[in-house]
Amino acid sequence: MKALFTLALLLLPASGSPDLSRDPEALMAAIERSVILPKDAEPLDAYGRNYAFAGPDMVVAIYLLPERPSNPDSGCEELREDMTSRPCSKKDLEEMARDEAARLAAQTPAGERRWHKDPNGLPQTFDGGCTQVNVRFRISTRSVERVACNGRA
Repeated sequence: MKALFTLALLLLPASGSPDLSRDPEALMAAIERSVILPKDAEPLDAYGRNYAFAGPDMVVAIYLLPERPSNPDSGCEELREDMTSRPCSKKDLEEMARDEAARLAAQTPAGERRWHKDPNGLPQTFDGGCTQVNVRFRISTRSVERVACNGRA
């Protein structure tokens, strides 16, 4: 029995802290305690935060400012092939409203975080500066390796 107890002690992490590699909630909390956002970024709680494993020792995160609903009174025009435009039809407006509702429902709300199964499925935007912040965290060293705002077009 004494040998079994000694073996159990040897298997505990040296720091006595939890094994981050198996606990998404602990990983997200550790990353958020460690990350320092770029100077042009919004505060952490302004972002919907999305995480996934990118290998056995790496977590990637994408922090996104949630998209706001569009103003229905802003008007709508459709560009034609001949570079003229026409007002959007009722059908166009209904389709755009459905698409927007689906996008808004799928995003991670500000101040919340989600764990995703696949890093390729993380929500993202193209360019947009600090609308999106990209993070890489190495589990074994418990260190943030990269934090950067997205590029701009």
